[in-house]
Amino acid sequence: MPFLTGGEILTIRKVPSTSLKKGDLIFFRNSHGHPVLHRIIRKKRADNVCMFQTKGDSLRELDEPVSDKHVLGKVSGVERTHHMNHVRQINLESLFWVVTNYLAALNILTGSRVRRAVLKLLGRVHL
Repeated sequence: MPFLTGGEILTIRKVPSTSLKKGDLIFFRNSHGHPVLHRIIRKKRADNVCMFQTKGDSLRELDEPVSDKHVLGKVSGVERTHHMNHVRQINLESLFWVVTNYLAALNILTGSRVRRAVLKLLGRVHL
């Protein structure tokens, strides 16, 4: 289930790529130049370049790896308007949301690995 469902107002901050971590929601340009907002599920650093593996919460496939030079910013806050125009502010930099988003990334990564293993196994089984 996606964390963002549409209609939210996001606060996006430009931060150093070294401060980005698993679970963070980042705004970036994909290889086609289109803006995308997805969750970091893996981070690698090599030769002074950070590469991020991202995925949309409700999508099955992983995105192409994203270079730090294509990252436009990190979502640091979410504003949601509920029924009766009640506005809820979510600080994604609070400890609760940092841990929650990290666990969401682990869940996505684990689910992706399990799905690949099952598909591989099913490909070898002849019914």
